[in-house]
Amino acid sequence: QAAEIIRGATAPRPEPAGFFVSGRASDARKNTVAVEQANDGNQPMTSTADLGAVQSTGAPALTGMRVVFSHGKESGPWGTKIRTHADFAKRFGADVESLDYADLSSPELRADRLGVNLSAHPGPVVLVGSSMGGYASLVAAMRHPERVRGLFLLAPALFMPGYEVQEFPAPLPPLAVVHGWADDVIPVANSIRFAQQHGADLLLLTDDHRLKLRLDSIAEFFR
Repeated sequence: QAAEIIRGATAPRPEPAGFFVSGRASDARKNTVAVEQANDGNQPMTSTADLGAVQSTGAPALTGMRVVFSHGKESGPWGTKIRTHADFAKRFGADVESLDYADLSSPELRADRLGVNLSAHPGPVVLVGSSMGGYASLVAAMRHPERVRGLFLLAPALFMPGYEVQEFPAPLPPLAVVHGWADDVIPVANSIRFAQQHGADLLLLTDDHRLKLRLDSIAEFFR
């Protein structure tokens, strides 16, 4: 079997397809996560996992919550990944915003811009960031812990040379991380290292840095 769900924060061994690690044992808020099996994509394998931001109730779980998306270095504010996850967030009752960083090449300036946005809009927020946007989201969350209720990071640019912040001390908000085994831009080992340090939920997929081959699995994980 090529896809597994592992409970606890142990390091995953290389697998050719989906691999889910749940690092949180809280019973407070849980949701069912489907991970696609490589040998039969029509038969999802499910487990109960705490995603920290979604409640498995009949009512919209994110009503009154803002979900703010931050895109990667060479993408835009409404690329395929962001549109897919924004639709899910709206379905769960959230207000959605995607910032445009096209004029900023610096990850630090992107984190600053996101921080300004958080300061200007009171209320709880979930941050979703891809690649450099994942780094910006994490740094902004560290600077505004009272505002951020959760982080969803897609192939985040963590522990990368030239980036100012290299340590991400606890406590952090509830975390979920997605990365592709075949990522040739940001090593998958970086996300594994980060998830181990913080007991984050981690989904590893057979995909590259763009994570476009398994959008269905990622969207289900986000949900």
